[in-house]
Amino acid sequence: MIDSPANGNLTVLELMAQPLAAGDLPSAQHCEELADRLMLAGAGAAAARWRSWALLPAEPSQLLAALGEATFVLREPVDEQHAAWAPLLAALEQNCPSQDLDGQVAAALDRTGALPPMEVVDGVVGRLEQAGAARAALRLLEVLWGEQRQLGVNAPALCNRMGRLWRQLGDPYQAELRFRLSLEQLPEQQLVWFQLAKTLLDQGQPDRALHSAEQGLLCHPGHDWGLKLRVHALRAMGGCASLRLLQRQGLWPADAELCAALLRGLDDAESQERRAPHWAGSSTPGCSAELQPLADELSAKPGPVLLLQGRRAQPVAWLARQELWPMERPVQPVASRDPWRVRQCLEAQGVEVAEEQPLVVAFAGPKPALVVLERPVLGSLPLELGPWMHDPEVAWLAPAPLVRPSAHRLRWHEAGWRLWTAQSGLP
Repeated sequence: MIDSPANGNLTVLELMAQPLAAGDLPSAQHCEELADRLMLAGAGAAAARWRSWALLPAEPSQLLAALGEATFVLREPVDEQHAAWAPLLAALEQNCPSQDLDGQVAAALDRTGALPPMEVVDGVVGRLEQAGAARAALRLLEVLWGEQRQLGVNAPALCNRMGRLWRQLGDPYQAELRFRLSLEQLPEQQLVWFQLAKTLLDQGQPDRALHSAEQGLLCHPGHDWGLKLRVHALRAMGGCASLRLLQRQGLWPADAELCAALLRGLDDAESQERRAPHWAGSSTPGCSAELQPLADELSAKPGPVLLLQGRRAQPVAWLARQELWPMERPVQPVASRDPWRVRQCLEAQGVEVAEEQPLVVAFAGPKPALVVLERPVLGSLPLELGPWMHDPEVAWLAPAPLVRPSAHRLRWHEAGWRLWTAQSGLP
């Protein structure tokens, strides 16, 4: 034990900080001395941690965070900020119920209007997370994030931590926002891409989840979590052929139970698919003659051609077989329900195919000349389609009951498919 409370505290803290600042570990003797000081101050749990680290040291970064908290506990004299945050540290030492810790954080923020010293925040947040007080930890991090945003700082690690806590609290939309803010600053984070993919699956957006999983797999090919997320997204969209292709290529995850469930689901889905009627399209000369002028008009329109939520790309593949699709006009698949099969079907007909895009990317891009809507996920149209639906410059080819654009007129229909263009023809 060392004596002289105030001077002794400062001395041992300085002796601990010097090697840690250089990336080295403090001596076991100094860890024991700091544990004694913390025990005298009533911080029994912190003392026990330092005593264990005297025998088995942690990483210097973890020790630095804990040293910041110890400095806050042992500092003299006690100022207003110290008095405001001391009850929270005492509550953590006493294993206060997690539901009460959020109130402690809120009360401390109300009293001071500011965070504890920066060297303390990380350690306190970590202890709140360990105590299961996710909302209390998030309250601190949100204040810290707001302060950093005012300074023009958007630290990826802080955004990632908030994203995980928002997911834990059951708010995938806030979690998505934080993960995207992190990836804007540092795109090469495969685990954050996978966190985002899982968050999007939780929201029921499998096409966007697939895109995020693919981005993560570009950073780390073969990552098992990424492989799992990819097959989960494809299964949610009903991408049977794509899943079979991944299986043949050995790109399924290593989880045997998941793979067995995938195989059972694929067998059932493929059996139903074989029994379902498929539209092959008419090949009569009259039909081709009727469509030829419309195909020529569409070819002259500026803007991309989008194939939205395709499974077999049937309408485009049929037009190509009829030699009505201009081979120099690429197709942009968007949120395909079976992306690898869509690409194979189109390429088999000699159609140029652009890279697959999620809905959110397509909506942010240039206005399309034509939207070919094959069949929406879960039978409902995305709300974002509204502006295009009422824009006469955007032509539509879709199954009969799905769309009836208000600013368009019906120009052609066959086998349950309809082509809608502007009221007075194509602009």
